[in-house]
Amino acid sequence: MHLSIQQMQGLHLEILAKFTEICKKHNISYYLCGGSLLGAVRHNGTVPWHCDFDIMVPEQEINHLIQLLADELDSKYSLDYHSLNNKSMQLFPRIILRGYDSDVFHVDIFRLIGFPDNAYKQKKMYSKTKHIRLILKVKSMKTTDIVGKPFIKRIIIYLSKVFFLILPYSVLFSSYNKLCSKYPYETAPYAGYLAGRHGIRNMFKRDMYEQYISVEYSGIRVRIVKDYDFYLKQIFGDYMKYPPKKEQEEAMKKTYIINKSLPPGSKKGLFT
Repeated sequence: MHLSIQQMQGLHLEILAKFTEICKKHNISYYLCGGSLLGAVRHNGTVPWHCDFDIMVPEQEINHLIQLLADELDSKYSLDYHSLNNKSMQLFPRIILRGYDSDVFHVDIFRLIGFPDNAYKQKKMYSKTKHIRLILKVKSMKTTDIVGKPFIKRIIIYLSKVFFLILPYSVLFSSYNKLCSKYPYETAPYAGYLAGRHGIRNMFKRDMYEQYISVEYSGIRVRIVKDYDFYLKQIFGDYMKYPPKKEQEEAMKKTYIINKSLPPGSKKGLFT
């Protein structure tokens, strides 16, 4: 399937409308984050040249939300998450197009977890997550992803895949789940999510999430943290500054290829 960035954004908005409806109906806490929060503040909706969508939900509400989404999402969408099927490599839930893989089109639901009031322990949590994600990436790489790489890099990847072959996926997911529950969100001094691209900048004092406001996002009412200015400055710096015009135009012309998912029960294995 080939989608333009505008088509991707249209599907994101369709999912967001249903997601907010479900959360409001069942009293689920959530906050837009990352580039989606930036869009809400700077554009009152989607960033025109942005095709990702990010939401965060407190860890203690994730399992309940997963069940609600499974029951109430439109049938053309489904969830990609390791606890739901044995082919998923995801450390957090993703809403995806049913029958297609989650590599390109997805709505990420990050697990908002607790962190200790200790810089060393905070960094260690992120370091462990980085290692888990790297191992998952290596284990799930397909031959087609490797063949175009330099010879030495190919050898390193193949050797790593063989080395990690004996390490079950379940051990990696269990290790990550333990990190997420080590410091209960409700009482932790800090909160954030581990798997985002911005690393430790995703972490804030937990009281950041005790107050939120409702704003308009392309015609949909959504929740964002009240102190969004502090949040966005920590993540993006001067968040009101636009990228160069050329970058905007190139991104808005891009076509995205969405591939069919693997057959039920299969995993991206050693030489798939």
